Amino acid sequence: MNHQESGNRQAIPREPAFPFCDLPPSERLTYQLLTTDNYHRLHQLFRNDLNGFVDERFKVMSELEHYVNYQMEFARYSTRRGGCDWLFIRDNHYAGVLHLYDLSREQTADRHRRCTIGFATAGAFRRHGLTREAVLHLVGYLFSSFDMKQILSYTRKDNLAAIGLLEGLGFTGYEPDHWWEDLQPGYRYFHLLREQSGKI
Repeated sequence: MNHQESGNRQAIPREPAFPFCDLPPSERLTYQLLTTDNYHRLHQLFRNDLNGFVDERFKVMSELEHYVNYQMEFARYSTRRGGCDWLFIRDNHYAGVLHLYDLSREQTADRHRRCTIGFATAGAFRRHGLTREAVLHLVGYLFSSFDMKQILSYTRKDNLAAIGLLEGLGFTGYEPDHWWEDLQPGYRYFHLLREQSGKI
């Protein structure tokens, strides 16, 4: 009798679809992959943040748990919408989070060579150049370790700080094609091509 017949089938461990791991440190920051052991740090960072651009899911623990469950159970293993988050840390203090979305193994229209990034920084660590350092570090990592050809990002049209940061890193305006399923009219979309990244 095999495990299936006996009703005692054991779960087969799954391997993540992409090589997710802690990022190497940058000049002032270290980075931790978001896990079930450290996700509460997101709540600590943003629960009382009045900035309207911070993801509301980070402010309510029950919603944050749903977000993390999605990360752990779907995004890590998806071959079409893969992704992960990293917490970034300054002098042993958690300072913010980096997001990586839309990793794909599909080669149609070079989907396997593009991805989407996002970021959020806690209030006490804003305006110190840490977000720029973290995003620049992530961009370099994705172009080298993931062999990306194009990195996308988007933000609300009134988020002038994020727009300024992206443009300062060489991101330019971008009109997404049909594969981007959740376009919203109140947002601006940007991309950075690999050949442009050397100018940063």
